[in-house]
Amino acid sequence: MNRTTTAQTPPRPWLMYGVYMLLTLIVMAPLLRPGFILTLDMVFTPQLRMPETVTSSYIFHAALHVLNLVIPADILQKLLLCSVMLLAGIGMHRLIQAVLPLRRGAQWALYVAGIFYAVNPYTYSRLMAGQYAVLLGYALLPSFVRLCIIFGRDPGIVPAIKLGVMVSIIGTVSIHTLGLAAIILVAGSQ
Repeated sequence: MNRTTTAQTPPRPWLMYGVYMLLTLIVMAPLLRPGFILTLDMVFTPQLRMPETVTSSYIFHAALHVLNLVIPADILQKLLLCSVMLLAGIGMHRLIQAVLPLRRGAQWALYVAGIFYAVNPYTYSRLMAGQYAVLLGYALLPSFVRLCIIFGRDPGIVPAIKLGVMVSIIGTVSIHTLGLAAIILVAGSQ
């Protein structure tokens, strides 16, 4: 009988995804009716056009245009907002899992962190303001921090490439969040 007290088997991953899918459904249910979600900055029209100017988010908006050729814009809008909730909750869950060694029976702390990161006054106010790109960047931050930690523990080419891809995605989605990621990177290197 070999007993290990430090190593712990990870919880069932389907449970983690199920919890955050349920959270997303609870939060987004009133908004999932047919039609567009009308907020201040989130202007989705039936036909999403190619961006007319080249900005940091050109690729992101071009991808939305291409997806709109297959998926109606109102459904695309809802999928985007639902992905924010999912990515935020799962990202924070996995970040806390990577950072803190939790004792047996303390797995609930991962869910509390994920839920509060996904649903809080900041995400509510950004959602009401229609700042979906800022929210998407915010949702990707925990995954960025987790990749920074992984790179710090075991520097190598593969972790560096993953970190570079994540920085590129964050910069493409939300240039504002890229600034926050840079601050986190500088603070973490100290």
